[in-house]
Amino acid sequence: MSFVDSYDASLTSVEYPWPKRVTPLERIVLSTRGNLQRILSAFFARPITITSVFAQTTPRPTQKRQVHLVCAGRSVCVATSAVTITNARCAKLFLQEGYAIGQIFRKMGVVPAFELLDVGLVGDSEKSNKLWRRYTLKIEGFAADIVEVFPDREMFTRAEEWLAEPQLLSVPIEDASASCTPGLSPTETLVHPDEIPDVLVAPPTPAECVKETWADSSNGMLRFMAVFIAVMLLLNVPRDGETMPQAAGSLFARIARLLDITVHGAGEET
Repeated sequence: MSFVDSYDASLTSVEYPWPKRVTPLERIVLSTRGNLQRILSAFFARPITITSVFAQTTPRPTQKRQVHLVCAGRSVCVATSAVTITNARCAKLFLQEGYAIGQIFRKMGVVPAFELLDVGLVGDSEKSNKLWRRYTLKIEGFAADIVEVFPDREMFTRAEEWLAEPQLLSVPIEDASASCTPGLSPTETLVHPDEIPDVLVAPPTPAECVKETWADSSNGMLRFMAVFIAVMLLLNVPRDGETMPQAAGSLFARIARLLDITVHGAGEET
């Protein structure tokens, strides 16, 4: 049975085959749809801060990322996600202005389509103390496939007392080269960056693609050099009494000076 969130004029129903040991409060947290940070802030009555572990962005643009949700210096959730963007405004908010995934939806004023794919407890013991879920969030032009791990279920029963305990997990420092979460094993993070899905939505159409500037493209340097040489040619039109070879030599001499190359004669480099 898949996750069902249905309603009509007078009824709302949330249905999912929850693991038996998941508590009512945990079911509320696992059902959040892009507003986990807000719900945790209300639960702990404290701010929740997003702290990046790694972010790997490709030109499509897509991004593989991992963050900690931190409250009072303690990591309350580790979120590993793959994000695909085909909307220019979303790309600007997410990649340039640094909005987190949940804040993107609040800034855009939209409610994302939510699908809960899986829920589980780490280990088979009755005392399993780590909870996780995998889900997707989608709006037009922006889609995220997310795995979240709640490293200590006692946070949901002891709240303030739990926050006051000595910190057990390292709060990460942003490091683009990091490949795993400090203080957690691959089993606990569940998703290694190389295993994060690459494709979440259909490939973008040309109209949806985020346009890159010519200077940002892989051929930007070649285009710059072409423009540079064209300008230099215009500046070196032969003057009265000057022959074409002399003009060419002058052009090469100017380029050589810019490139810090010693020139002997017209266009000869050493």
